[in-house]
Amino acid sequence: MPNKSLISVIVSCYNQSEFIAETLDSVLCQTYDSWECIIINDGSTDNSEDIILSFCERDSRFKYIYQKNQGIVAARNNAIKQCHGIYILPLDGDDKILEDYLDLAVKVLDENNTIELVYCDVIQFGNTQDTFFYLPELNLRNILQRGCCVSSSVYRKSTFNIIGGYKSEMKNGLEDWEFFISILERGGKVFKLNRVLFKYRINENSRNSKINEEKRKILRGEVVKLHPLLYYEQYSDLLNEYNSLTNSRIYKIALFFKKTYIFFYSLFSHFHFRAS
Repeated sequence: MPNKSLISVIVSCYNQSEFIAETLDSVLCQTYDSWECIIINDGSTDNSEDIILSFCERDSRFKYIYQKNQGIVAARNNAIKQCHGIYILPLDGDDKILEDYLDLAVKVLDENNTIELVYCDVIQFGNTQDTFFYLPELNLRNILQRGCCVSSSVYRKSTFNIIGGYKSEMKNGLEDWEFFISILERGGKVFKLNRVLFKYRINENSRNSKINEEKRKILRGEVVKLHPLLYYEQYSDLLNEYNSLTNSRIYKIALFFKKTYIFFYSLFSHFHFRAS
């Protein structure tokens, strides 16, 4: 049998003993068999280690690393530096991948060396009814505005090395979003598998569930600070489009009617309130 491209699945785990077996089972069930799975235990205080070691005993493709708690950015970076695959798939210790994800992603990357990132559609599950999410085409314009790519997307290890890994500035979250921006910023091409191949678990202890709106604003600010020129260039174009629109006759007529409507609505509401 000819040698097949090795892909490294990087599973980061912190106190996820309730779910880690499901995550590792989803790796074990892949139709593509040329993989290694590096499981990095980021200082868990539950029995995650026992469960992880049981999988290592079952299949030698599972590799175990323990480190004192340093957070997701350090965990992923440390594990990827020790992996041997030419492709990387990061996977949180409570999520799952469908059985043909690796097979389809590796095929795309093997057949086109200009592609640097492969992603897919996603289903949310867990403490919610299963919800399908269609992700739009990934380009610089839309990824700068919002994270529109699943964290468990497949990329080349050479790309990881060039970018320098996940940034320490994003240690509190949104590290994958910033990483994908870095790929597109340097001209990296992406490919979408138009299928649901990733399942993202929703539970009260999920990392993203703990990011409130204020924290998200701070993290978004960190992203902008890491890519100031890119944001300036892209949003300058948006500003020019807006200025062109606001100077048009149609826009000015629409704005007049909108202001007129708001005026009469406010006036009516005022007298209605006084009458009541």
